[in-house]
Amino acid sequence: MEFQSFERDGRSYEFIRIPFDKAPLVMIRGKKGFVMCGYLNIETSEKLGDLAIRVTGVKDLQTVLDAKVAQLTTRARESGIKEGDTVSDILHLI
Repeated sequence: MEFQSFERDGRSYEFIRIPFDKAPLVMIRGKKGFVMCGYLNIETSEKLGDLAIRVTGVKDLQTVLDAKVAQLTTRARESGIKEGDTVSDILHLI
């Protein structure tokens, strides 16, 4: 398991990576919400009222930052995030 703190534009984030046989589970957690990979369920995040973004085809921190938003919760949409946005462009909203 990998855990890494990083800063971007004066804000702190946590990156988590758990390796599995086929692909890793990866996630970025910010102060208001999180970015998750395809292993995690956007519907559950919606039910819980989370500010959550789902990306696919990611394996490490850089690929998550370069990924485009595939799905998002209502709360994420209300914060100004849209499907197709690049994670690095909207990270400050998380």
